Amino acid sequence: MYFPQSQIKTNLYTNGGEFVILSTNENYRGSYWSTSSGKFYSKKTPQDTPYEELIKFTKPPLTGNSSISILGVQDTGSIEGLNPNYEAVRAYDLARGVDVNNPEVQLIPQYFYPQPTEADYSLGIFTRYICKRTNQDIYIEINKDTYNGLNDASSEYLFSLYAPFTITWTLTGDSISEVSKTNLKVVSLVEKQNKYKGLVRYFKNYSQFVKPN
Repeated sequence: MYFPQSQIKTNLYTNGGEFVILSTNENYRGSYWSTSSGKFYSKKTPQDTPYEELIKFTKPPLTGNSSISILGVQDTGSIEGLNPNYEAVRAYDLARGVDVNNPEVQLIPQYFYPQPTEADYSLGIFTRYICKRTNQDIYIEINKDTYNGLNDASSEYLFSLYAPFTITWTLTGDSISEVSKTNLKVVSLVEKQNKYKGLVRYFKNYSQFVKPN
């Protein structure tokens, strides 16, 4: 792709916390260049290929005490990993003098790994608590207390940025494959009804926790 020299700025640099890579959502640190149309790309110039498109890390408006982390410390974008914007969030919080290690300022949902109980297995199902970023197709599994806090619009959480919901997960059945299909159908239905794009891909293993009868 050709860019006239008059329409680009080259040899720019960011220390991180400013951009994320569009294709991976990873925090970007290093040289970049920009176009007059407001696009940003990695590397020093368009001649340095291949380059990646960058997007500005968007921070929601502050509410209340500016010493409180507006996004918290960890925001999980997948069932196993950390928020792809974690480093950018952390850099922004540190720049504002926020103690990112203080649990009292972690106002965003934290990833929770569920553990079905024997009572759940006796019942054959259990409830999994999930929330979605309202402005992105990012999901995180949370515990019941966090779910209740978001659902009740508790000031302890940034409830305006997360939509909580539940999944009824089947634990037992005649075969693991049949139970897995049931769980997939349930998640697919929730995805369709709520227009939650990518929810089906969030769960990596639909036979997770399943025990055959």
